[in-house]
Amino acid sequence: MSVRGQFLAAVVVAFAANTLSADEMPSASAITFYVYHHNAKGQIIGRPGVEVSRIGPQSEQRLGATSADGEVRIAAQNLFADGAVALLFCDPQFKEHCAALRLESGLLRGLAEFSVQLPIFELVDRVRVRAR
Repeated sequence: MSVRGQFLAAVVVAFAANTLSADEMPSASAITFYVYHHNAKGQIIGRPGVEVSRIGPQSEQRLGATSADGEVRIAAQNLFADGAVALLFCDPQFKEHCAALRLESGLLRGLAEFSVQLPIFELVDRVRVRAR
């Protein structure tokens, strides 16, 4: 085996020996969420003022709101509290229009950042919409 081959084999062995299983992965102390939408030109724009809440079986807990850049940082202990079911990211003007993330799936565990798309609320006049 060439010197290069021996080196690559040693790297693979060292990496395998030091790789953590999913259960052993350290969790981030907080997750920064970037809440965005696409403007008319297709550009990604951060959504300021989006309210973020944790939903439990009997309650809703407000965790914060996005900055002018569309970011909000939330401590992991607040996200994964006992009984937490989902996170809601709600439009600042139309509180009923929200994006949701289920927490029990474990998708967010160990992440430092996560992006959430929350499109701009749009009313459609169906009387004027005609099929072509």
